[in-house]
Amino acid sequence: TEELLEKAFQSLTRAAAIARSDPSVYEGLARVRIARLDLARSQGRPAEAILARAEDYCRQALAADPGRASTFVLRADLYTFWADFLRDTGKEEGPALERSNEAAREAIRLDPANTDAYTVYGRNLWRIALNRMARGQDAGPLLERAAEQLRKAQACDPNNVTVYNNLVRGHAAAYRAI
Repeated sequence: TEELLEKAFQSLTRAAAIARSDPSVYEGLARVRIARLDLARSQGRPAEAILARAEDYCRQALAADPGRASTFVLRADLYTFWADFLRDTGKEEGPALERSNEAAREAIRLDPANTDAYTVYGRNLWRIALNRMARGQDAGPLLERAAEQLRKAQACDPNNVTVYNNLVRGHAAAYRAI
């Protein structure tokens, strides 16, 4: 897997040398870093440097196109993966989820029909709500906001099965936590 990621990285690095102002190249480089972050998480390796480099690539994409909603969705995904890493290493995931939500909200502001932005936002709200429930706190309003975001994703793309799966998972997790 690392070998394939390195090949993708090398190809995208060459593309970046040719098309320095193309935000999609930097998004691709950030996606490779996210995959490496996920791999580091699964192998129990440190990942702070991987996170920092992925953040750099997102910044480069936004420097090329500040209004690119897909880059904000990618940044939201990055911080969700970082939250996974933190949770798996016994650290607080809340700040990473909030950074992810900030990016998702910006993507929604830029593109109110962005299914992926609503989806990541809704999934994160479920996680935050479930964390609150685990600590004995009221999470009702957050659960409703999570479902609302996923319903907005459904409205944007009624045929997106991932959105339905996230709604089912969220409701099931909330039911189990009660």
